[in-house]
Amino acid sequence: MGRRPDLGTAPGRWVAVAGSAPGLSSLLERGTWKELGRRPGRVTFRIETPRGPLFAKRYAPASRLRLGRTPHRAFARARLLHAAGVSTPAPLGLYVRGRLWPREAVLVTGWLEDAVPWARFLREVASERENGAAAVAALVAHLHRLGWAHSSLTEHLVFARHRGGYRPFLLGPEGVVRPATRRRRVGNLAELAREVSPETLGLRERWAGLRAYGAVLGLEREALRRLWREVRRAGV
Repeated sequence: MGRRPDLGTAPGRWVAVAGSAPGLSSLLERGTWKELGRRPGRVTFRIETPRGPLFAKRYAPASRLRLGRTPHRAFARARLLHAAGVSTPAPLGLYVRGRLWPREAVLVTGWLEDAVPWARFLREVASERENGAAAVAALVAHLHRLGWAHSSLTEHLVFARHRGGYRPFLLGPEGVVRPATRRRRVGNLAELAREVSPETLGLRERWAGLRAYGAVLGLEREALRRLWREVRRAGV
């Protein structure tokens, strides 16, 4: 397969999964693919196309036998969350090679401009700390309200440029799981609390974040206080 999947020139080998954008394969074929990074089983790309940049993640098989359903689950969950208004990159298409036993897959999403890890953004942009913490908390609350949690939340949150400012986005749909039990919800919030030092986010900013979380879920003040105590205990 090489560095660049030949999605448009291998009929019968690559198949667009239901829900993929019409005409996307032709656009990808005309695009210029630049590798961004790799890890076992994954290679990521920026694709320059006539309609602007896109992001692609190539899934390579963990074994010679099959790839599994991970890309399908990631695409389905990304579509569900994006349709529900969760701030995620727009899922545009999924291509698999091998109908019955997929051997490789490519997931394509919209490109996030100037994406920065969320904790680094809050550390470096002091003027956005309180509003940024509240925006992250509201995003996580929206995910929880839909009955989902994330198994590795802090690794998959970024701030990216959006309408002249910056907005948090959730990545890694493979890690989105349900049900969002209270333990998982508290665990997600504790992850956030541990990731940023008290010197970066003080009590005022953290409480503002929790209030934003509670506003999305309709939590009263006493419920927020109980949640605050649980998160602090879980974050130790």
